[in-house]
Amino acid sequence: MAWEIVGDAFYGGPAASAKDRVRFEVGDTDRTEWLVSDAEIAYALTTYSNDSLQAAAAIADHIAARFSREADKTVSVPGGTSTTHALSQRARSFLALAARLRERSALTGSAGVASCYGGGLSEDEKDTDAADTDLVQPAFQSGMFDTLDTNSQSPRRYRDTA
Repeated sequence: MAWEIVGDAFYGGPAASAKDRVRFEVGDTDRTEWLVSDAEIAYALTTYSNDSLQAAAAIADHIAARFSREADKTVSVPGGTSTTHALSQRARSFLALAARLRERSALTGSAGVASCYGGGLSEDEKDTDAADTDLVQPAFQSGMFDTLDTNSQSPRRYRDTA
């Protein structure tokens, strides 16, 4: 692994540290022109409990705000040639990047790996979920039609014998 050193700033690639993952995600890996400082990244990581995708989204918002303050510029040179620096486009690009990073964070969590929850995998968890009045209960249960309950006043005419 090659380390790049600029003053007191290091970049060792996305696997090196949470700070470098943030730099990688926002594309701030050009050692000759950092868009944000290490201190700003450290602040974002602290604010978002070391969730590097959420921190990267905050940094992308920060960079977009910086470019939003600056106007688009067109520079004309003799001979009729002109060059345009569209900083507003860079701001829009970083805002779109921030939205994509937040989406990825919501889908994958802070570890960057897709996660899902399958409840009721243990007997204790199943009992806890069944007793939780705030938890949406399943519409179907094993054995729910095993025995006809003729004494019931509810629209559900079957009782669970389990």
